[in-house]
Amino acid sequence: MKTSNIRYRLLTALGVSFHLLGVLAHAEAEGIAEKIRINRKGAEEGHPVAQYNIGYFYETGNGVPKDLKEAVKWYRMAAEQKLAPAQNNLGNCYQNGKGVPKNPAEAVKWYRMAAEQGNASAMYNLGNCHFNGIGVDKDQMKAFKLFRSSAEKGHANAQFSLGSCYSHGTGVVKDVTEGAKWYRKAADQGHAMAQSNLGLCYQNGNGVKMDVVKAVGLFRKATDQGLAQAQFNLANCYFFGRGVPVDGDESMKWYRKAADQGFVGAQYNLGLIHQKGEIVEQNADEAANWFMKAALQEHSGGQFQIGLCYLTGAGIQQNLEEGASWYQKAAEQGHLEAQRNLGHCYANDYGVPLDLVKAYMWLDISARGGLKDSAEGRDEVARQMTPEQIAEAKKLSQESKPSKDDN
Repeated sequence: MKTSNIRYRLLTALGVSFHLLGVLAHAEAEGIAEKIRINRKGAEEGHPVAQYNIGYFYETGNGVPKDLKEAVKWYRMAAEQKLAPAQNNLGNCYQNGKGVPKNPAEAVKWYRMAAEQGNASAMYNLGNCHFNGIGVDKDQMKAFKLFRSSAEKGHANAQFSLGSCYSHGTGVVKDVTEGAKWYRKAADQGHAMAQSNLGLCYQNGNGVKMDVVKAVGLFRKATDQGLAQAQFNLANCYFFGRGVPVDGDESMKWYRKAADQGFVGAQYNLGLIHQKGEIVEQNADEAANWFMKAALQEHSGGQFQIGLCYLTGAGIQQNLEEGASWYQKAAEQGHLEAQRNLGHCYANDYGVPLDLVKAYMWLDISARGGLKDSAEGRDEVARQMTPEQIAEAKKLSQESKPSKDDN
């Protein structure tokens, strides 16, 4: 067969395919238009389900220009007729300021009405309000009960939240087995965070028998949905060889994907990799770039490292004051090395004015946190101080309550 004939048949086939797609799209548009026409007629006659549907069309911009105020109008009509899904959606509008000014208390009112009718989404949303203190006093036990009621109705987000409550002992006695059970239920519905968290359960043997290969499979499912947390977890697997062979290129690929989405742990790890020359060639500029990204998200490790970069001029123009400032931020978050280094800065007039009392204070805080060489530095500073200064520094150290460092 001549090439020209093959090309003609291929183009003809493509033309038919595009025509069929056009026909289907037109038919779909006509179908939506008909649904809107029917629902609008019902809505204007006062039928709550039709009113809810018209509200949803306006909220999503499906078949009509998106108009959140119009959506609220129709949701309210249906909600006032006690239609639970409309009450829930109206609550969501008030919580997020969609078509109405934000009003958390009003959101809670409508969520509660819908939840009392057994609406699973409303139970979950009301649970979140109680969990985070949105429009109501924070009450994690109430949140747990609402999550459980919603989860038992099959609501995936509630199943995930219930799993988290059990895993961390929030609003209920900690039970990692029960936590893994509910993560699994949500994961089976395609909930990406549940897949990632269940993967961590398998990786660490929390509530399930340790299985690093299963963990990798679950991380992959979540990465298929673009979840940055799972991309980070998968990168760690390739970096450390957990459930897969060590593969630096794959590790870097997944760290970058997570970091590009703003995942702070990945940004920090990329900084360390470039700083140490692991996997890739050592690059102080790249290291400083990633440490800064992490620091700007208040990651204490990132703050400490960018402080070190500024003080030493590694990958960034040297600036002693800026370096000490970042040490201060990390120290206040409980980063022991930052506390130690900040103490030395105060002891040596390095980026901050000489202040032996503050030097002693930070070195003592770090020493009490478990950093052994901080005690030696503190005692060295003490030899330069008066008894009154030491007493003041000890008092400040005891009164100081830096945040617990989780990074």
